[in-house]
Amino acid sequence: MLRFFNNRRKINNLIITWTLLTCISLCGCTGGGSFSVSESENTAENVSQDTAAADPTEESSETVALQVTAVRENAAATEFSITDYEGGYSSVEVSDGRKYLIVPEGAEVPEDTMGMTVIKRPVSNIYLANSAAMCEFAELGAVDAVRFSGIEKDDWTIYEAVNAMESGELIFCGNYGAPDYETLTVEGCQLAVENTMVTHKPEVVEKLEGLGIPVLIDRASYENDPMGRMEWIKVYGLILGKEEEAQTAFDEQKAIVDALEDYGNTGLTVVACYVSANGQIVCTKGGSSFARMTEMAGGNYILTADEDDDSVKSTVKYGMEEFMTVAGEADFLIYDSTIDHVDSLDDIIDRNAMFANFKAFEDGNVWIMESSLYQNSNEVGTIVSDIHSMLTGGGETVHLKKLGDD
Repeated sequence: MLRFFNNRRKINNLIITWTLLTCISLCGCTGGGSFSVSESENTAENVSQDTAAADPTEESSETVALQVTAVRENAAATEFSITDYEGGYSSVEVSDGRKYLIVPEGAEVPEDTMGMTVIKRPVSNIYLANSAAMCEFAELGAVDAVRFSGIEKDDWTIYEAVNAMESGELIFCGNYGAPDYETLTVEGCQLAVENTMVTHKPEVVEKLEGLGIPVLIDRASYENDPMGRMEWIKVYGLILGKEEEAQTAFDEQKAIVDALEDYGNTGLTVVACYVSANGQIVCTKGGSSFARMTEMAGGNYILTADEDDDSVKSTVKYGMEEFMTVAGEADFLIYDSTIDHVDSLDDIIDRNAMFANFKAFEDGNVWIMESSLYQNSNEVGTIVSDIHSMLTGGGETVHLKKLGDD
């Protein structure tokens, strides 16, 4: 009897062992395999070694890791970094912690994306709520990839965007805080490009992503170096498959800036402003991108940066008397005619007669912006060159025009 129970126990143990081995074999073999993104170049090797240790008789087909091939070095930007992986995959990591995986056309989406937002190329039907990026799409010849605008036609100063809206190829689809979700869904929006204002409306990001629309938040406005702001064209070049065009555009503008590096400071001061509908003076503040471009051109922006101001807003408002006190002695005054259109010195004085008492008016150094510098961040070098020409009295200008010469 005892022998019978011992034999029965052995048989049960064999059955249990065989069952466990079968389960392990089935769990360890996934057929076609999957992809995961690795931040270490040795991950694939480690996976192979671990699998071999578990089952040396069976070839691994579990996970194929994408290995890092390069981490790109930015020339000026600090708010993003790009990492390349084998197989044509790339990732964009932004300073706010968000990460994006750019999947090449026809490639599989990795099973493990490491928490990254997936953007599959080719990308079209883009919702561009970040209007400042339109100039980069235009520079890359990719305005046709944008279907939905976050601003109305009359707010565009970019020729290609205006034409696209007039033809119906680009349509207004609500601003960043109130997108037309139904239109975006019905027309198959593939990517929403937002600026940091959307962080104040987290429900918008949540809703868009819930609808399956990836959201890219552009932080170019946080770049300290104006060339860093322009370098975001490389992010869009990567997404649109136009990396060579993006690099060329950046290099051309950088060359213009580099050519002025040894010129030195002129000692001349500049201020930029316009008069709002309620009569306030809206002035580009110290420490802004325009103020830094003025310095790059050899000038001094007359307003200093406020060390305690952590806002990315580029303007500050004054009453006229206060503005006269802080900026009345500026050597050059640039009036933003793209927001408040003026054609002459008299037009500006009509806004407020006290302008006639500014040093720049008395010396004949009043200029206007003929195109929105906010919507032309792809031409940092050209803008810097324009300011330099204004200060030195030489060379033609593209975005600035002197008043009183007619």
